[in-house]
Amino acid sequence: MVNCTLIICLAINNYVLDTREIARDLKMQPQQCALHLMSIGCKRTKSNKKGDDDLVTPVLRLEAPLQFPEPRLGKKKS
Repeated sequence: MVNCTLIICLAINNYVLDTREIARDLKMQPQQCALHLMSIGCKRTKSNKKGDDDLVTPVLRLEAPLQFPEPRLGKKKS
């Protein structure tokens, strides 16, 4: 359910989310939120904006369309 909510939030915010803001709204730790976002394919970047405690806020971005690795084809059996 959390992943579905985060995907909707990503779509609304042009596929970029500030982990502190969304974690506060979902009442979870920013690290937990970041783990959920990374599990759906987001990459971590740093924001220019500073958080409440003057630390650089981590931002996660979903690159769309997703790039999946090419499937490995084994040798054909004869």
